[in-house]
Amino acid sequence: MATERTSDQWFTILRTSAELRFGSERAAVLTDELRAMAEAVARVLSEPLNFHAESPVDFPIERVDRS
Repeated sequence: MATERTSDQWFTILRTSAELRFGSERAAVLTDELRAMAEAVARVLSEPLNFHAESPVDFPIERVDRS
């Protein structure tokens, strides 16, 4: 039987692991970045797809493949 965890529990696990590996300051930065990415993904998935509209998330120019 799988256990269900909240996003806060997952971020606590990720932050604790990152603190052990990288230290508390770097772990805080990584956790904040992951939380922002998760919020962006949730926002994209909750909105209907409109391929003619502007992207709901800002992508760095070097990562956008327009081919």
